[in-house]
Amino acid sequence: MRKAALAAPDIVLRPIHANAGVEAAYRKCLQALSRAMAADILNRMKRHYPRASKRMALDDDPVVVLRVVLRRWGRIWTKRFDKMSAEIAEMFAKRSQADLDAAFRKRLREAGFTVRFQPTERMISAYRATAAENVGLIKSIPQQFLKDVESAVWRSAMKGGAMSELSKEIRAKYGVTYRRAAFIASDQSAKARTTFDNARRTELGIRTAKWRHSHAGKKPRPTHVAMDGQKYEIAKGMWDPAVGKFVQPGELPRCRCTSKSIITSHR
Repeated sequence: MRKAALAAPDIVLRPIHANAGVEAAYRKCLQALSRAMAADILNRMKRHYPRASKRMALDDDPVVVLRVVLRRWGRIWTKRFDKMSAEIAEMFAKRSQADLDAAFRKRLREAGFTVRFQPTERMISAYRATAAENVGLIKSIPQQFLKDVESAVWRSAMKGGAMSELSKEIRAKYGVTYRRAAFIASDQSAKARTTFDNARRTELGIRTAKWRHSHAGKKPRPTHVAMDGQKYEIAKGMWDPAVGKFVQPGELPRCRCTSKSIITSHR
């Protein structure tokens, strides 16, 4: 009697990480715009604020001038971020996709497969979704900063505060904006990697993966630590009881988890 052939084991590819260079370039663009916006309002306040820094009513001429200055500054930087958002987002999406494809081809070669990726409808959809999400995020950067600066200016003017005090508060508000720009770059790099990774996997018929916890954060999510090494369906993700839904690696804020593609052997 012939013995049944042993089934070949599944092939597990190494995980793909978000490219640090792409993230750094994205972060640099966002922070450079934010820095220029903060420097501009500081220069405008140095020219116009001293005349409105004495205790005055909100309809006094110096305060009216200050109101015009703030509105004009807000319009200028809202338009500038709006204009730059598409260019920066497309640069980020294009570089993220190219890096993912290069890394994926390398992982497949290591496993003995040669694949030539082509532009597909699925990847175009993933690209457009990634770019569109980041356009919205970039446009949102100046919104809170504009509100915070306006509030700081009026509080300072009403109590007759000095320009040095106002400058210190504006710089503090800029620090929040600067850190938010860094968070967007980091968070979106992880999400873009997962979006493009899953699109290519689906095209290749790869349906399952193993969750890999990053072990990088100071306060790791206990649920994600427990997921480490577990197999899941790529189309569904893994159930995260902490948020009450299925999630993908890198989907939640500050999640740096990745996954390993599983190529199931034919039996």
